[in-house]
Amino acid sequence: MPRPVTLARSGLVVLVGAALISDLWNVHTGDIDQGELPLIMMMYLPLFVVAFHVGVAAIVWGLSALVLILAGYALGILVPSVVVGATGTYALPRARAAVLAGLVVTANVAVPFVDADHRQFFVWVAIPIVLVALTCGALLRWSHARSQQDARRIDELEQVNERIRHDERSHLAHELHDIVAHDVTVIAMQARRAEFTDDPQKIHAILETIGNSAQQTLQDLRRLVVILQEEHAREIQQHEHAAAPPEAAAGTGASGPAVAGTASAVRASATLDQLTGETTTAAGFVEDLRTVVAALESTGLAVELSVHGDVARVPISVRQVLRRTLRELGTNVMKHGMPSSTVRVDLAVGQDAVRLTMENERTTIAPIMSTSTGLPAIRERARVFGGSAEFGAQGSRWRSSIALPLRGAAEAQPS
Repeated sequence: MPRPVTLARSGLVVLVGAALISDLWNVHTGDIDQGELPLIMMMYLPLFVVAFHVGVAAIVWGLSALVLILAGYALGILVPSVVVGATGTYALPRARAAVLAGLVVTANVAVPFVDADHRQFFVWVAIPIVLVALTCGALLRWSHARSQQDARRIDELEQVNERIRHDERSHLAHELHDIVAHDVTVIAMQARRAEFTDDPQKIHAILETIGNSAQQTLQDLRRLVVILQEEHAREIQQHEHAAAPPEAAAGTGASGPAVAGTASAVRASATLDQLTGETTTAAGFVEDLRTVVAALESTGLAVELSVHGDVARVPISVRQVLRRTLRELGTNVMKHGMPSSTVRVDLAVGQDAVRLTMENERTTIAPIMSTSTGLPAIRERARVFGGSAEFGAQGSRWRSSIALPLRGAAEAQPS
């Protein structure tokens, strides 16, 4: 049982007990007629019971209220009506809570008709107090239901995000496996070439190619190990969570669609869907950039493409990440960009890192239905490769950017 609930029940028992002892003392001293003692006990009984079982307390309250009203001791139903009514409205199932609230109101409204001495008190004081108590119980019930709904929603979102990360890591692992196999094949072929040449310059060039390929393969293998370690840690965490007892236990860019329902958008989306597989050359990667630009232009958008630096310096594995990111960002622009606006695509290859940036105009048209999985997947790719991804609004435009290191293994920690 939660500690706050235990403390509340204990406090209620102490208060009711203290009040009962005070009334019993008054009976002993003669301030209260001894003949009223059974009615006093009847008044306090629902207050004791509600501390242990709300449903039983509601039944006890109904019986005690009937007895007190018929015995001419109607004033004694006020406090039990407030406590049991508010608690029952909050804690009982909805149908039972509604029935209890109706009975509480009915009992207190009936008092002025059978007890003329307390008619004014019940009309102007008791009944408003009871209504306020019932309202407070209903509001607490609504607040608790909302908090539970929010908690469930948070759990669902966490599960969705974890599934996205898992799928992305699995896909990256497969891609890295293919890329490593490609690099090892290059090393083997170059080594075989070295057996059939006596030219020192050619041998030096072959050895340099082998060294570069080996270094890149080592980096990709380290990234692959990081992914596999994360998957293993994730499986252990899920197993421990399943074995534990119950007690232990971003936006997708600018809002608004660009070209929803148009044939050009469908064709452009199909073009982007073809951006799968492996980009093994720098020229092929630049061609992928131009493919995205052409797909966006076919929807009526004006696209400004700029490429800075030597694309050939970008490792194959990093090109694969940028290629998939291109596809996702291009799809987002078609879904959420302003029609007939300008889109800027920039690829900058620096000394130590490569950065891909895409900007598009935001719109206020109702957005296209989205899975909301693209940006988390991009963040996961960047994290695995030791880079970063940033998304956000800048004035009227939406900016998406991913930066990846050109050398060194990913140092990302398991999530």
